[in-house]
Amino acid sequence: MIYTITYSLIVNTKEIFKNRHFYMHIIFFAIILFFNFSVKLLANQFEEINIDQKQKNVFINSIKSAIVPGWGELCLDNKLGYSFIASEVVFFTTMFYFKEEAKLRMKQSQQFAFNNANLVSPYFDKKIWYHLSRYDRSGFEIGGYNESVLKEAFLKYPYEHQIHERTNYILNNILDENISWEWGKRDNRSVYSIMRTESSEFDDYALAIRGIIILNHIVSFIHTINATNNYNTKKMQLFTAFDSDLNPLINISIKF
Repeated sequence: MIYTITYSLIVNTKEIFKNRHFYMHIIFFAIILFFNFSVKLLANQFEEINIDQKQKNVFINSIKSAIVPGWGELCLDNKLGYSFIASEVVFFTTMFYFKEEAKLRMKQSQQFAFNNANLVSPYFDKKIWYHLSRYDRSGFEIGGYNESVLKEAFLKYPYEHQIHERTNYILNNILDENISWEWGKRDNRSVYSIMRTESSEFDDYALAIRGIIILNHIVSFIHTINATNNYNTKKMQLFTAFDSDLNPLINISIKF
């Protein structure tokens, strides 16, 4: 009699690695790697390795690879694990570079705006920095942000009986006098906008690398499952597949 157990691994790339503390990930990674090599050194002191014991750790090794790519392979004496580990280090380093470059470009753009847009204060929220790239000035003059608010208010509430709603919309959306800017030249605003775009592009690169890191975990996880065929007997078989939504599945068949 054979019972089949299916476990689904569904990865949401938007949720994983939201934490931006890069160094904590590296430290955690280094601790796990050190622990893994320490265990292997102790294991090498014993001449005999029980294959049945390895069979019991097959699923655990797969989970190890899902957490740290290459960890499970090394536990199975598969040298490809070093490639997964090296890839993880390279990917994390690249992601860190892109994120730092994005921060640097953003700071440079803000400094450029402070020097060329006659800012009252260099401390604005993200929306204000965005508005600086779209409007020549903050006031009610032509090309100003507050002027655009007035136009939008009359478009939303054009009738006389809507004057109350129109007034509230204006008061709730115009900028305070403490938040003001004036681009001396429109070309300067264009330069500022380009600098912000470059910063956003580096953020996108970092996000793409984050997706590659997740993929590296999945590939190492699946490879570890396939590598366990060297240790499996007819009593236990592990297979990988995908469902209709392309979610990776683990199929474990156990004969009793």
